[in-house]
Amino acid sequence: MTLLHPFAAAAAGLVLGVTALTAAHEPEAMTGPVLAPRCEADRLCGPSLPSFRVGDIALTEHLHLISRPGLYGLSTPPRGELYAVMDGQIVRIHADTAQVRSILRMAPQILD
Repeated sequence: MTLLHPFAAAAAGLVLGVTALTAAHEPEAMTGPVLAPRCEADRLCGPSLPSFRVGDIALTEHLHLISRPGLYGLSTPPRGELYAVMDGQIVRIHADTAQVRSILRMAPQILD
């Protein structure tokens, strides 16, 4: 047995103890039945889809131009384009024509 053997055993015990303390806990079992949302044949369940597509012209009454992209986790938009929130979606639009270039993701709230 070497001189460092007790220290190695103590270090291993410490690592195992910290691992046990920080391990993810299993979620508690759910009480009661979980019901799936009721979907009708003509409706899509889940988050609503945007009412527009790439290539559409953005209507100003449905548009909020993003003045501070960093608040949304965005970098500076490409030259000649702007970021905006339209119908709850972050979109990239052409600065002159307001044509939707891409739909990036949902925006739960206006931050700027």
